[in-house]
Amino acid sequence: MIFTDQSEIQLLKQLRKQDLTIMEMGNDEEVNLQKSVEIIRYFENDTKIPEEDKKTITLYTVSSQPEAATIMDNVMGRGTETQPLAYHQTILNEYKRIAFKLLHDEPLYKYVDDKTKQLDIMIVGFGRMGQEVLKAISWAGCFPYIDTNVHVISRKAVENGKSLLSDCPELGVDLRHNSGYLTPAYGVQLNPSAPIYYYSAESTGMEFDQIIRSLTHCRYIVVSLGNDASTMETALRIYRLIMRERYLNDMHIEIPEIHVRIHSDENMQIFSSKEDRTVFSHFIQFGNNEDIYGADQVGQSELDHLAERVHNVYRSEHNLQDEMSKYAYLPEFEKNANQAAAMHVLYKLHFFDNVSMRKIEEKTSLIELEKKNQASREIFDSLASDEERERIADWEHIRWQAYMRTEGYISSPYEQMEKLFNEYDKDDWQKAVREMRGALREARIHPAIGDNEIHLKKISTLIGDPNDPLYFHKNDC
Repeated sequence: MIFTDQSEIQLLKQLRKQDLTIMEMGNDEEVNLQKSVEIIRYFENDTKIPEEDKKTITLYTVSSQPEAATIMDNVMGRGTETQPLAYHQTILNEYKRIAFKLLHDEPLYKYVDDKTKQLDIMIVGFGRMGQEVLKAISWAGCFPYIDTNVHVISRKAVENGKSLLSDCPELGVDLRHNSGYLTPAYGVQLNPSAPIYYYSAESTGMEFDQIIRSLTHCRYIVVSLGNDASTMETALRIYRLIMRERYLNDMHIEIPEIHVRIHSDENMQIFSSKEDRTVFSHFIQFGNNEDIYGADQVGQSELDHLAERVHNVYRSEHNLQDEMSKYAYLPEFEKNANQAAAMHVLYKLHFFDNVSMRKIEEKTSLIELEKKNQASREIFDSLASDEERERIADWEHIRWQAYMRTEGYISSPYEQMEKLFNEYDKDDWQKAVREMRGALREARIHPAIGDNEIHLKKISTLIGDPNDPLYFHKNDC
């Protein structure tokens, strides 16, 4: 059902005894959020229908507002084991979903230079789409043996970069990079610990051309300027500049594949009809309307299925049997975290050097793995040695903390954590940890984000129970 007017609540009253799927997907994201809040509150106050007659409600809300997930989680509250919520709620964040799907469909490891063991990425356009792509790259690109460098080009690249870093101060610090890598002549490195370089330039100016000519080594290129025509025009400009450098100066420059965010398939067909087919074979469309709102994407995508599977493995290992621990009831933040972990399964499979792992074809889809009853943990446990599992766990922890940094979390020295913990009443240990956890969440600090194993062991000793949710145990990867 798609509601589009103010008669929604009246209609709900008539249909309350049926299972419902509600999608708030109007063009105004604030209105979508407002109506979703009204619907949830209506359900909470609906006492006229006996409990046995009430059915499950699934609510999807289209919103990319940073505060949307928090608002909905607060409104929904948390059910209990004996009285679970009667509704499931999912925020459809257009930009985050597209970024995840892009890096799933076009994985970064395909573009690593085998000789130099280096991955250079170019992002052109740094609005909300470009920023979500950068955030996703910051955790998906955490390879143990690969140096990763990201180059962001936009009219307000530096300005928007500073704004993003104010929200995510440690963004990109987990990307492995060569300490001797020189800052490009035209780029600005806003955080010395993160190999992300920002270039402020108009896509139609000569300075833009100079920047592109200096970055012909980039093998993963993403262009998203909001407008389909501008995106395609800029992508073609980049392609021609790189090809010109290739033929004039260095034939070893590889012909790039350029990922273009084109909303309409019809527009893509029009653009392709105007150019040589050979040229357009190097352009890959992503983020069209079907990718976001298609029936096989909303709650039923490959990523959703495997994320649920990964979460069920976690539930089983921690003996979580209650209804509210199921994937459908997770807060939006935790759903996204599970999707990120699920997406990284094939990344790990690709780089894993066990011979038996190589037998799993690179193109095996996530849904096929799910259908075979295999989740990441089960695959690794069945095919990897103890030493290799330890390496995977280390890698996953780095990826996890990189993901947490994209959500605004930062690390904290052990000494500060110890000082904070000592301020709480130790006579009631559980209360102390609960209060500390709440304080850290509000401050966007996670004790398990650290640079080494010693830090984690100290935190574990301090808190006293490594299985407590406050502590992220490495073996839960």
